[in-house]
Amino acid sequence: MKLIDKLKPEVIEALDPLAIQFDHVISVNEFELIDAAYIRQHFNIEGPRPEQVEKVRNKVVMKSCVEQHNIKVPHFMPLKQFIEGQSFAVNAQQSIILKPLDGASSVDVVHFSNQQELRDALEKQTTGVETLDNSQQIDPSGFQVETYIEGPILHIDGMVRNGVIEMLVPSEYINTPLDFANGTPLGSIQFKPSEELTAWVETILKAVEISLGAFHLEAIRSRQGLVFLEIAHRVGGGGITEC
Repeated sequence: MKLIDKLKPEVIEALDPLAIQFDHVISVNEFELIDAAYIRQHFNIEGPRPEQVEKVRNKVVMKSCVEQHNIKVPHFMPLKQFIEGQSFAVNAQQSIILKPLDGASSVDVVHFSNQQELRDALEKQTTGVETLDNSQQIDPSGFQVETYIEGPILHIDGMVRNGVIEMLVPSEYINTPLDFANGTPLGSIQFKPSEELTAWVETILKAVEISLGAFHLEAIRSRQGLVFLEIAHRVGGGGITEC
């Protein structure tokens, strides 16, 4: 069991006998947001519950919520469905991205030329993802797949209070975070947000229930318009905050 998996039961076990009432439970680590939500729920403390936090941590849940608000997203599905034989209703030769459900910084994100290349890599355990390649039986539960979308990648950073955006700083990457994870330099150029972009971001924040705090949103400027990639309920990393 990973250390982070022990957090929730250890906290609950330690605090239950004390009968202490806390005002807030705050996670300062993105990977502990779910644990904090379960602790709030257990002690009936005000704040986001697990089903709300899933919308900013689980990339399948996240894109499902955003898509329901008529925002374009890549074709996507849990890796389990893909392994069971389900295919995307798109060109079979279209590039495919494999990524963790709750990852960050492009860790364990892999680009495949087409669906068959990914299926072959899963069968031969040559995906390049340690947890998928070095086990007797593949556990796909922590991964999803989505179609690759051509176009520049944007990161949109900001602060929201009571559902109102108080700061919005959009930028366009020079190269991509995935390229950076593979050793290529990465930068970004800020630009002024338009009213249309601001409204687009507001719709996404509403879809994933981010109404208070910082957010870091990534999107692709495709030929068909903006395509949502993912959003995190935190400030951007890698020097973005300082910029």
